[in-house]
Parts: sequence; C-alpha cells; structure tokens
Amino acid sequence: MKHNPPYLKPSATKRTPIALLLSLLFLLLPGPLVAQGPSVEKTAPAAPQKPGEEGIKVHGHWKFVVKNPDGSIASTKEFENALLTPGSGDSLLSYTLSGQAVIGEWAVVLCNAANSGMFPASSPSSPWCGWNYSGAANSYWDGLIVTSMSGYFGTVICPNSPVCDAGLTLTTPTPSGSKYPTQLVLSGNYTNSGTQPVTVYGVQTVFVSCFASIGAASTTATVSPSQCQNQGSLPSLTGVLALPFTGTTVTQAVAAGQVLSITVTLSFS
Repeated sequence: MKHNPPYLKPSATKRTPIALLLSLLFLLLPGPLVAQGPSVEKTAPAAPQKPGEEGIKVHGHWKFVVKNPDGSIASTKEFENALLTPGSGDSLLSYTLSGQAVIGEWAVVLCNAANSGMFPASSPSSPWCGWNYSGAANSYWDGLIVTSMSGYFGTVICPNSPVCDAGLTLTTPTPSGSKYPTQLVLSGNYTNSGTQPVTVYGVQTVFVSCFASIGAASTTATVSPSQCQNQGSLPSLTGVLALPFTGTTVTQAVAAGQVLSITVTLSFS
C-alpha cells in the first residue's frame, strides 16, 4: 500500500471542476493577464479639408515706428488687420477681379480717437473710420496718407480732410523662392505738425477704382489705371468708387513734432 507524504492530503492531488474550468480558460487566453491602467480616449484625426474649402485669405501686417524730431525711435508696434466686409473690401475684390473696374491709386487712412485734437471725433464702431460722404465736394476721411496730391485722393478727398500727407509708396516685392511678386507693400509717414499730442485709434487701407460708366457694374472697364489715377484724363460718364479694403483698431499716440512711419504688407493665401 502506497502512502502519501505527511505534508500532502489526498484531496490536494485531485482537481475540482472549477479548477479545471479556470485552467481551460487560462489556456485559451491570447496572452498573459496584464493589469490595465486608466482608459485613454483617443480622438479620431480631423478629416482633411477638400480642395476648395480652404478659402482665400487676405493678410495685412502693419508696422508703426514713431520717431522723435531728432530722428531717434520713440516706439514701435506691429499688428495684423482683416478684410473689411460686407460691401467694402469684398466688393472691391469682386469688381476688380472680374474686370468690371480698374484700380487707380492706394491710400492709408488714419482713424481719429474721440477728442484727441487731431480730427473731428468719429465713431470707433464705424467701419468707415470717420468717412463723411455728402457729395464729392464735401467728402473726407479723418486723415490720409496718399501717393500724390494730383490724384483722386489728393484733388477730391484731401481738400476736405483735416490731415492729408503725400508720399505714400507702393512696391510689389518677390519673396525668396517665388518666381513672381506675392505681396503689396504700402509705406508712408504722418507728421504731427501741430502743438498738441494726437491719438490714432484705427487704420485702413483704401483704393479708388474706376468703372467704364456710372452705375455700370456689369460692364467691363475700359479706362486704364493711369487714367483712374489722373482724374482729369477720365472719359466722361466714368464712375469712381473709393472703399476701405482692410482695417483694424489700434491705439497709437503721436506727440507734437513726432513722425509716425507706417508700413503695410498685404499678402494672400
């Protein structure tokens, strides 16, 4: 007769049905049991935009440099702007890209801060930045920096605007790696020739466009950009439209005798 060792009981050599079931489950598992940590919810990546859904964007980068009378720099500021809509910058793009109008000349508009002593007070909420239109003879913006005093802005708007400085330049640089120009850069200066400090609360770019005839927004323009710049050479019945293109709010103080140097870089994507 075989005796079991004293440290083993007969029942220890037998497997119960439960033990057999656990052993079978263990064999059927695909791998060892591992303690699981907290669950992490994974977010599915956003679906890429389809061609044509990205939209066309107009970027405007502004740089202010305030200079003292001795030429030293008092302050600098950089900021972005946006296309003014509806019925303003978007309308200008529609008219010019479709050939219904041609661009004559550009200008930079300075918006007045209420009671600054620079211009008549105007509403900061107005997208027209102090624009007053009651017929061409009485039209003005708060302040303008124009290319020439002999163009549309110089002859029609500036005589009624409190501030109008000439000398705005327009260049179209070609960035590195590009075959053609992709930017439009406007540069000009405003000089506070008064005796009191002034404040600019907003800025805009604006350009004048010319139609083939007054009210003929569906007719391809037949005037040239040079004719649109020189109002005296425009054919009869030529419609002229001057609207803000881009703009934004900004607060910039300019002391008496200081010069506000402005550079605006417009690009598209």
